[in-house]
Amino acid sequence: MLVCVRWYAAYPLSLRNLEEMMAERGVLVDHATIHRRALNMLPVVAAVLRRVQAGAGPDQSSRQGQLNRCQQVRVRCAQRK
Repeated sequence: MLVCVRWYAAYPLSLRNLEEMMAERGVLVDHATIHRRALNMLPVVAAVLRRVQAGAGPDQSSRQGQLNRCQQVRVRCAQRK
């Protein structure tokens, strides 16, 4: 499930696209399950990115971009409720 949430946060994929992609890989999962897991996991992923960013070095901008994307997806997920 973490792979689905990561793909959902990193790429402009719909929940149904992810459902189909996972089915092609032999994992049967419903799009609603991915949505629920994203709502639960994205705040945790964002917290980890914030912790990593606190000790950021030269690649700080890429981590900031990941964090911003994570926050955007979280808002998008919350709006679908």
